[in-house]
Amino acid sequence: MEQLLLIAIFLLVGLVNVLVRWLRQRSQVPRPEAEPPPGPEPARGRRLELPPAARVIVPPLPPEAAVPAPRRMRPEAAPPARRRPRPRLGSRADVRRAIVTMTVLGPCRAREHEVEVGTSSPART
Repeated sequence: MEQLLLIAIFLLVGLVNVLVRWLRQRSQVPRPEAEPPPGPEPARGRRLELPPAARVIVPPLPPEAAVPAPRRMRPEAAPPARRRPRPRLGSRADVRRAIVTMTVLGPCRAREHEVEVGTSSPART
């Protein structure tokens, strides 16, 4: 009985989602609006006359106020590159190899549990 009730709830939720989506789409459909009143149409064959363009007259500069030609600029000297400090342990590859070697040559990890059990409780009954 509970399974049928759960199925009915899932179907009801899905149906509500479909209905909401359908109603949103329906409300967003653009409705035709009334046409704007016709405005005055320009006469065909006649061009619209534009006023004459304004002319700007720039007075010539006196010779002493003339702008000098641009000079070639030297690029600024870049600050010296910072040297990275040399690592004391070697490169990353060297450190990686050292860790792998320590893991392989180190104590057996399977026996760590035995050592802990043997030393932690010496007198057990």
